[in-house]
Amino acid sequence: MVVLCLIPRALTCHCSSSEEESSQHQTSENGIFYCSLCEVEVFKYSKHCRVCDKCVDRFDHHCKWLNNSVGKKNYKKFFTLMVCALLLLILQWSTGIVVLISCVIDHKRYKSEVASKLGSSFKLAPYVAVVAVCTILAMIATLPLIQLFFFHLLLIKKVILITLYNIWSMFLGTV
Repeated sequence: MVVLCLIPRALTCHCSSSEEESSQHQTSENGIFYCSLCEVEVFKYSKHCRVCDKCVDRFDHHCKWLNNSVGKKNYKKFFTLMVCALLLLILQWSTGIVVLISCVIDHKRYKSEVASKLGSSFKLAPYVAVVAVCTILAMIATLPLIQLFFFHLLLIKKVILITLYNIWSMFLGTV
């Protein structure tokens, strides 16, 4: 299961290797970096995205689902979108579970409500089947998104810890 969840991440990340990066980014005499592919001045930690064909500051990955590179400028929006999608999926399958449990507990009331709201030809069994399938699909879709969420939380934690370490080292004068 873990290997299957890592495959989409590997397919969406089009990062350049260090050899490619060194040939793309050249430093001028005054310390400004220049991308030979974009033919523009770039920041020190920029990388060239081959899909977008532009340099992205603090390049994380190219998301094929958003058709956009994720970097410094839009990482917060990407993370917010991921959290909102995760919360909506959790809301969907938890609501599905509540509806299924309610159908089992109060079978007669749901049977009459389905017949009155969806028509007398629509029975309770297909309604329960549709709710169950949607609930299961939402649960399945939640798993890789939770893995991606925790992966990015670890990345954020690592960056925060490295930043705090660098500040502390500068304070002590060990850097």
